[in-house]
Amino acid sequence: MKLRISILLVFALLFTNSISFAQKKHEIRFASIAPKNTTPDKIINKLNDEIIERSNGRLKLRIFPGTQGDESEIITKMNPRLGRLHAAGLTGRGLGVILPLIRVLEIPFLFENYDEVDYVEDFENYDEVDYVIDKLYNRFEQEFEKKGYVLLGWAEVGFVYMFSKDKIETREDLKKAKMWTWTGDPLARELFRALNVSPIPLSLPDALSSLQTGLINAVYVHPYGAIALSWYERTKYMNTLPVTYATGAVLVTKKKFDELEPDLQNILRTSGKKWLDELVIQTREDNEEAMKFLREKGIEFVPKPDRDDLKVFTDVGVSVQNKLAGELYPQELLNKVLELLKEFRSKKTLRTMR
Repeated sequence: MKLRISILLVFALLFTNSISFAQKKHEIRFASIAPKNTTPDKIINKLNDEIIERSNGRLKLRIFPGTQGDESEIITKMNPRLGRLHAAGLTGRGLGVILPLIRVLEIPFLFENYDEVDYVEDFENYDEVDYVIDKLYNRFEQEFEKKGYVLLGWAEVGFVYMFSKDKIETREDLKKAKMWTWTGDPLARELFRALNVSPIPLSLPDALSSLQTGLINAVYVHPYGAIALSWYERTKYMNTLPVTYATGAVLVTKKKFDELEPDLQNILRTSGKKWLDELVIQTREDNEEAMKFLREKGIEFVPKPDRDDLKVFTDVGVSVQNKLAGELYPQELLNKVLELLKEFRSKKTLRTMR
């Protein structure tokens, strides 16, 4: 009789613990540099609504839009030993602090359009890369995991342009500019060094006040960012030659991710991919609309350089990509990116000729 009661008590305890385990609630503290009510902030809030609903309230995000400092500060707060933040939406600059080789996607003057980007990144399983064995997304996912992070998906920034108070048409004009550069960005540092420009390194939050005081008179940013950060109000010109393509992604610390029950991990992954894919689409639309807005507000669009001047910039891009191979990213990864670009451009040429 005592044995039977003991067994029943054990089963009751296990049953009670299983209910308690199933009802455990998790909060993921998420941050980004995107200000409140911008498209990235709105999309993350929609993601949060969905995971709360799908998890019956067991999982939610606590969102800090544009309040946790620069990306370097956000990454520091994500350190598992501190645990002040668990997840973040980061630009390529921040991603590169964690995984430098991802900056291979942001080599200056590398991509010409979004079709090329999608082909290389395998965004939404681009229909012509299913034969590629080593998809770059899968590789980055594995590399981030080695660093202690789970990659939920891309969160693109878009093509980046130079905005300035004085017109920048040529390389010589650029040399005279008091150009802002993001503090500690090795890719930007090498680019401007190759262009014989002495940039002024500042954190992102300090750039606007520095435009106002005249410490700097030129910045580089995507069109939507120029509006969201109010930089367009302090500049007059936008050079229409894209300096680079800026990627982005959402990361969750592996420590926090591993604390979640398997069903919650699945919810976070699937809902994350859904809404981050939507964010890429929305970001591209926002950048198109931003171009129209900037024109209406009187920003003068400086045409791309002619063939000879354009070659000056593209040659600099090649110089930078070769200089940083073996330092920022492995040579074999650079070769893979260039190989995929060559394949895509060859296919595009064949389709045009038909």
